[in-house]
Amino acid sequence: MIRSSVALLVLLSSLPAARAEEEPDAEEGAPRAGSEADFEALVSGAAEPAPEAAAPAIGKEARVRLPLGELEAIWDRLRDRRAASPPAGPAVILGEGSYRGRIVRGTLQLELTLRAVLARPGVWKLVPLVGARAVIRHVTVDGKPVGTALRRGYHVWATERSGPVTIRLEALVPPGPRGAVEHELTIARTPVTRFECSFPGAGLEPRVEGAALQSLRSSAESTELRAVLAPTTRLRLVGARSLGEAPGEPARVFAEVLNLLSVEERTLELFSVIRYNILYAPVRELAVLIPRGVSVVSAEGKGAFRYTLTELQGDTLLRGEAASPLKGSFELSLRLRRVRDRREPALDVPLPRCRGVEREAGWLAVEVPGRLRLEERRRSELQAIDLRQLPAELVRSAVSPILRAYRYHDPRRALRLSAEQLPEQETAAEAVDRMRAFSVVSSEGGVLTELRLTLRNRLQRSVSLQLPSGMHLRSALIDGQPVQPSRDRAGAIVVGLSRSLGEDRPTPITVQLILEQASTRLGLVGRPALALPHVSLPASSLQWSVYLPAHNLYSALSGPRELSHGHAPWRDAPEAAEGRARTLPAEVEPEQAADGGAMPVRIKLPREGVRLEHSRHWIGEGQEVEVRARYLARALFLPALAGAGALLALAAFLLAAPRGTRR
Repeated sequence: MIRSSVALLVLLSSLPAARAEEEPDAEEGAPRAGSEADFEALVSGAAEPAPEAAAPAIGKEARVRLPLGELEAIWDRLRDRRAASPPAGPAVILGEGSYRGRIVRGTLQLELTLRAVLARPGVWKLVPLVGARAVIRHVTVDGKPVGTALRRGYHVWATERSGPVTIRLEALVPPGPRGAVEHELTIARTPVTRFECSFPGAGLEPRVEGAALQSLRSSAESTELRAVLAPTTRLRLVGARSLGEAPGEPARVFAEVLNLLSVEERTLELFSVIRYNILYAPVRELAVLIPRGVSVVSAEGKGAFRYTLTELQGDTLLRGEAASPLKGSFELSLRLRRVRDRREPALDVPLPRCRGVEREAGWLAVEVPGRLRLEERRRSELQAIDLRQLPAELVRSAVSPILRAYRYHDPRRALRLSAEQLPEQETAAEAVDRMRAFSVVSSEGGVLTELRLTLRNRLQRSVSLQLPSGMHLRSALIDGQPVQPSRDRAGAIVVGLSRSLGEDRPTPITVQLILEQASTRLGLVGRPALALPHVSLPASSLQWSVYLPAHNLYSALSGPRELSHGHAPWRDAPEAAEGRARTLPAEVEPEQAADGGAMPVRIKLPREGVRLEHSRHWIGEGQEVEVRARYLARALFLPALAGAGALLALAAFLLAAPRGTRR
């Protein structure tokens, strides 16, 4: 059921597109991330992870007894039904939002208490917290810390929980341009929004734009502002023009890193986007420590960014600076590479470390574009997360399915993985897509078999079939038209093939054969064998239905070990395993009859009897396909059961009798 690494630097460098409200040169009137529409999409559930991103959860002990095509069809119908009929009502219902803040050296330190009710149990939801302009310091839900991601201009919490929750958040909001809006922040719209803020100094007149009610209280050392806001997604604090940064105050730098690791056969490619938030004062340069053995392919940033590389105790120190001092938001895009030693399957993930920052948090997604099997060996200070909790831009940047996802906050994080080469097998230029067989066994021992080979033929001129001993070909058709087969020197049947029409998606052709074989008459007990011809082309799958007389009891068909895929093993259907006699209505089997040959030969499938099924996946070229089933005449079942009971009773009597009387 189951889906070459390319340069992702351009894609990753565009990650901040969701924060367009921070760009000063954004076109006026253009829609901004964090707008009312974005908020509505988040709380309604329209922005939750798409069904395509989720795989059906199949446990290690689960058993799936459906053909692959039927399982895919069921999954597609469920996905289409969910897309056509979205659940009614919002996924997230927000209650009161309470903000408490204070101005420290021009930066707004904010504490948020948000109450919400989560609907749709078991479905992933995105709870909007604050806008992407804020720097998140800490988030807890009901007292337990959680991670956040960026979606639609908001810091969001991804969860599948349901019921009432209380969210507490600590964040820093940098100041805006002087003389205009000192602080502006995108917030979650709540029916009741309270805002309290403390300003250093007396005589100030701060205010919140659009507040329904606000009041000021001044003292000798501070000014207190209290306001009640109408439902809105924008918080604008103005009027505190005298709040500049104190001279000589050091800068505080926070970093969030988005890492995409691409594990290939010979190299490791790491694409990292480091998002800096620089508060209080500008900085001249940024430093990133690159692990040893890793080369820097590129490092890019805005503002005529340039960098130098210096060796530091075996590692590499990247120092970068722009044309002007850096302040506010800045993004640095890195592309790193390490050459793998294929003799050592274990590898350490080379995550970069930001130096000179107060806090560093990040995400890590691991993809494998090649034919490798990935396993986790050791993990320290990283938390494994669900793929749906990754930032959406990180998922979109991957070129192959993401196999592992992590979140980290500790600079001591470390991850060790193993990547082993999967076995490689040369595939045939042509192969049979599906082999379908129907065999009807009579009480006299005769076997009549219809064999259908469905394939997309591009280059093959013919297909050869080596018939088992005693089997004869009665007729042959290609797409319903009778053909005349020939024989080669080895005695195999050769059927000429027509070419499939279409270049991109060739239409399949079907070869239909009617085969007859004489077998031993079915007696009271036995274990007869049934065989199919050896086909000169490999086949992807085989489905074989065997119809047997109803006056016997049968075991399941036994043959070569069946192949399986992932956690979904393919087994016989329950009725086949039990070998029960049952009525076969016409609507159960759409292929009730088959005609073939120049003189049509018709197989009429019995409506009553026992039907046994045998499934195989990938039959090699010329490989033998044979099955057996034990049978017992129904007339012998009761006598055999009575005899077995008598033997058990005799054995129990002998064991219970005294030793001297057992003779």
